[in-house]
Amino acid sequence: MTIAIGNMLLDHIYHQPCGLLAEIPDDSIDAIVLSPPYNLSYKPQPAKKHNINGYDTFDDHLPQDQYEADQIELLDACCRVLKPGGSVFYNHKERQAKGVAISPFRWVLKSKCELVQTIIWNRGSTHNIDPVRLYPINEFIFWLRKPGCRPRFNRACAKLTNIWEIGFEETRSIGHPAPFPVLIPLRCLKMAGVQAGDVVLDPYMGSGSTGVAAAEMGAHWIGYEISADYIRLARNRIAEAKQMRDMWKVPPAKPKMTGQDISVAGTAS
Repeated sequence: MTIAIGNMLLDHIYHQPCGLLAEIPDDSIDAIVLSPPYNLSYKPQPAKKHNINGYDTFDDHLPQDQYEADQIELLDACCRVLKPGGSVFYNHKERQAKGVAISPFRWVLKSKCELVQTIIWNRGSTHNIDPVRLYPINEFIFWLRKPGCRPRFNRACAKLTNIWEIGFEETRSIGHPAPFPVLIPLRCLKMAGVQAGDVVLDPYMGSGSTGVAAAEMGAHWIGYEISADYIRLARNRIAEAKQMRDMWKVPPAKPKMTGQDISVAGTAS
């Protein structure tokens, strides 16, 4: 059975840029988890499948003003499609340009989304080693909401702190230059009270970690991705997550048969 919202198929990765999510109806998404390219001038190097410095089809190099404007427009679009009780989790990090720090706070706070809380992701390690500054081992996860709308919150997650010590995924083990640890979207979706049948969106699907987390929770998902290779990777990972989820499902208990059921069953035989 095909399931859709508007004209958008659920549990499907669209091979196209996310744009402004024009195909997605207003107030239709329960949670959004996204980690965009960081505009670090990664050059495509298809010959090096696991190269830390190269995406498959994207050079990740825009004028900074244009990059920030594009991210604000995308966050505004996320705000539009989000349900009133939904949450957006936007992962980004501080980057350096000519010795000056460029913080994602610069554009996140200009979007229509309201900031609920800032989560510090302690990766515990870094590839960015520069002898003129401290080693940067953290990234940010901005928890955002629709203006004036209180997001759902799973109170069982209240014991968590806003500093998450989660190791990064190994590039070679996943097959993507910047894989997103599944534990990040899984924790975000649990925090946001996502339930089976809810709809989760990732505008930058990449290696599929958000889809994997959604599948593990029994939620539906929609993804956008411009690389055919990454789409194949994501589909395989999500299919494996579904298979594992189904494997560990406890089958429903069989109903007890009454005396009448037994006699009818005996007659039928």
